[in-house]
Amino acid sequence: MYVNLEDNIGHTPLSFAARNRHAEIVQLLLEQDGVDMNLKDTDGCAPLSLAVEKGHHAAVQLLLGQYKVDVNLKDNTDCTPLLLVSQNGRVQVVQLLLGWDDVDVNTKDRNGHLPLLFVAQMDMLRLSNCCWDGTTWT
Repeated sequence: MYVNLEDNIGHTPLSFAARNRHAEIVQLLLEQDGVDMNLKDTDGCAPLSLAVEKGHHAAVQLLLGQYKVDVNLKDNTDCTPLLLVSQNGRVQVVQLLLGWDDVDVNTKDRNGHLPLLFVAQMDMLRLSNCCWDGTTWT
């Protein structure tokens, strides 16, 4: 099985499954030898970014369970998965990523925006209050 085979826009079977809410297929692909969960498509999005962008909680959990996944991998707009999901207002996935030790909460996008800015803009202040003490993320 060619688990890292890319189509003309750089989507692999894993990125397609992560983006389209197919948790069972994500699990199956992650069990295959040689799968690269950090391959980017032409927009610079890896499977984790695609899953968080769509709010696919189950796929995000599965991908985070892989020690090789890069939770801070930036796309072509300098957005990390945390920045992407914060922009989309998916509270459960934001909470899931914030619970991950390696996630960099201080990474800015190309416009200098932090995830907290998007959290506040998306009327998610209850989440920002539990995670932000005014100077640092907790």
